[in-house]
Amino acid sequence: HSPYTLSLHDALPIYRNEDGTVVFKRALAIYEELHGSESYEAGMCLSYLATASTNAGRRQDSCDLREKALGIERRLRGTDTQDTLYLMQSLSYDYSAIGKSEKAMVLQNEVLEGYRNLYNEENKYVLEAVFGLAALHHSLENLEEAATLYQQALQGRRKLLGDSHEDTLSSIETLDRKSVV
Repeated sequence: HSPYTLSLHDALPIYRNEDGTVVFKRALAIYEELHGSESYEAGMCLSYLATASTNAGRRQDSCDLREKALGIERRLRGTDTQDTLYLMQSLSYDYSAIGKSEKAMVLQNEVLEGYRNLYNEENKYVLEAVFGLAALHHSLENLEEAATLYQQALQGRRKLLGDSHEDTLSSIETLDRKSVV
């Protein structure tokens, strides 16, 4: 990572307010000038700008930015890396939030497959992807599939994290709140 990337990490707390998009747009212009629009640094900045856009309530902008960042990430690092899969999962959540559930479903299935290729079945990233897929099925009213996946995520989280971990408790709460079982 370049020293510029490290200074970009220092700006991460700006995510939390709307001014974050202004800062990251300026940073993106600098990184593109210094490293090129297809550089790792530009891709990271696009990803940060996408998160700032999400936090500012601009999900469509976030989708557009994450799509560009994902294209760069895939070209530079491939598909089955932790960073690429995380970016794909974030894009899947964005798609779901703007009503592109089918697109989100395809991407979330790719994420789950990718995490399964990288890790064993009882890994926190695999379980998070299972939970995300369950939520998408629920939003599409595929309640039987959603219930199966929610239960799978809960069982895995109980085994891996224990009953008192926040992710396990979130799974329990979701199952209680959603009428899927």
